[in-house]
Amino acid sequence: MRAKKVYEAIEESVEVCNEFAEVYLLAYWKFGEFVEGIERGRPRKTIIDNGFPGTPNQRENGRRFKRGVKASDIPEYKQVATQNLESASIAGCLEWVDPGRHGNLKGEYEWYTPATILEAARAVMGGIDLDPASCEEANVLVQATQIFTEDDDGLERQWFGRVFLNPPFAHPTVKYFADKLLAEFAGESVDQAIWLSNACIDTDWWQSLATHGLVCCHRGRVRFYGPNDQGQSPTLGQTIIYLGPAVEAFRAQFGAFGVVLS
Repeated sequence: MRAKKVYEAIEESVEVCNEFAEVYLLAYWKFGEFVEGIERGRPRKTIIDNGFPGTPNQRENGRRFKRGVKASDIPEYKQVATQNLESASIAGCLEWVDPGRHGNLKGEYEWYTPATILEAARAVMGGIDLDPASCEEANVLVQATQIFTEDDDGLERQWFGRVFLNPPFAHPTVKYFADKLLAEFAGESVDQAIWLSNACIDTDWWQSLATHGLVCCHRGRVRFYGPNDQGQSPTLGQTIIYLGPAVEAFRAQFGAFGVVLS
């Protein structure tokens, strides 16, 4: 009962704080709109005399926020952040909205895993029984015995065996896939798993995965590819997380990609 009350208090606190945060984010967006047409760098003396607001860095950050976010995105982002008990922020809003610079957090693009990582994953696990977030084109390289597509809704299916997962990086969908993987692994229906995603080390779902597995911090950016072999690299770094008993095999295979942390 006490834990429930604490959780409810936290939930209420986040909700109230995010109501204020939404007002601030909208005001910050309007500030970016206001300074969009003003010259970069130090303003002319006449502008300073008129009391022009903000430093050059503040104005540039406001412009960047306005360019990267639609005003209509802000209420939706606030709602998602509140549901996840996360504090809404400028950085969080940019991450959630901008798929090109911040890792496809709205899931607007397909990001297929390159062959080198898949070859290493198969070497560690001895094969891939299931990819629960895939498509026929991606599975040409994944070579999973079974895949779940978007139409199959892998979150509602039973997972099994050796799983490879490059989840759809849409917020909060990625969290649901992380929770599902941990639940299936704890329930022993999944024997081994390799997870590939952005290194969102400040999120609860990433921390939970890292707590239960080995983490490879990929050196440089993973060169993903999309439909029609269109290559694309995110600007965020990636981590590869292993769940299962083949610890030394994972170190041996993925140590070539980057440092492996226990």
